Amino acid sequence: MSVVGLLLSVAIARRSSVSEFSTFAIAMSLYLLVNGCIRSAITETTLSLEHSSTSDRRGFERASIAALFAAVGLVIGSLIFESLYMVVLGLSIHGLTALDYSRTVNSALFDAEVALKQGLSWSIAVAIVALTSFAIPVAPIVVFSTWAGVGALVGYISLWVGGYSWRPIWPRNRQHTGAAMFFSLDYLAGSGGSLLSTNLLPLAINASAVGAIRGAGTVLGPIGLLSTTARSLTISYLSRARAVSSQHEFKSALAVTTALLCAVGPLALSLAFLPDGIGSFLLGESWTPASSVLLPLALESVLALVGSIAAAGHRSRMAGTRSLALRAAVGIPRPFAIVVAATSFGLEGAVWTMAAIAALNVVVWWISYWRLTRVETP
Repeated sequence: MSVVGLLLSVAIARRSSVSEFSTFAIAMSLYLLVNGCIRSAITETTLSLEHSSTSDRRGFERASIAALFAAVGLVIGSLIFESLYMVVLGLSIHGLTALDYSRTVNSALFDAEVALKQGLSWSIAVAIVALTSFAIPVAPIVVFSTWAGVGALVGYISLWVGGYSWRPIWPRNRQHTGAAMFFSLDYLAGSGGSLLSTNLLPLAINASAVGAIRGAGTVLGPIGLLSTTARSLTISYLSRARAVSSQHEFKSALAVTTALLCAVGPLALSLAFLPDGIGSFLLGESWTPASSVLLPLALESVLALVGSIAAAGHRSRMAGTRSLALRAAVGIPRPFAIVVAATSFGLEGAVWTMAAIAALNVVVWWISYWRLTRVETP
């Protein structure tokens, strides 16, 4: 979760009821699921298989049609569930996809400075409205609409300035289509599976479960920020360590994990037992349901960080097939296990199951990584 994402969640939580925050949480989970799937299936596939500026700019055509399908689904869903947040998201998801696509392509191939300006333009506008809501009453839907609307506007301006083609078509290309299917399945078996599990909870319990998890995730946001940065840096660090020996690489991974645990462990513990006064200030009415799931979700966050170091080691070794197999083995049963636990034991059963799956994930990834490093790199 980004800093602006944290501000958005806090601003909406402080001014909304538990019910409204839960509705917002479902919309945000759907956005993250759609955005992550399109980025993995289309944006990253385009960057991997095609390398000319023309093909990368035309690659948005595939993202465009996928986003339009998502928009239709969100609008229909909003009518069924009577969610104004889903209406706003459905109307803006195409523009938000445009922003994510152009920003990712600019970061990877064209101009990182442009990508930074895109992000800042969006972030500053959202931060102003979010911080203003701390001082004067601002309706939560206004804050969310600012986030969605400004993001979509910046996305469309980026397409126009960058010369991207935004026709909603899917050009025939077996290699591209096959890779898109592979990467989307990879995403859904991994981080997308976590979001899918969360979105299925209203079917097993009620919508407030998603709000509780989103609220706890907001409080635990600093751990997510540290984890994201650490994972990015670890891949290159382990690649350099492998140049010495595989044994040195594995020991380096253990050292990094120990250092991160020393930093993140106390932080997670303090956030899990955050005083009610601070929690209520941050989340308003939503603090009560969120506080009940903080401990297991804090544990899950720490375990996810530990597992991500071993996953980074797999990536540094380009062990793509092995990584997909591991993600599928743990990730595919995950939504079913969590829904069954939620049905049988309620929200607490669901979140403790999440923590247990994260622990299993740690064991599976580290055993696999240990076996990989048993063979010396030539």
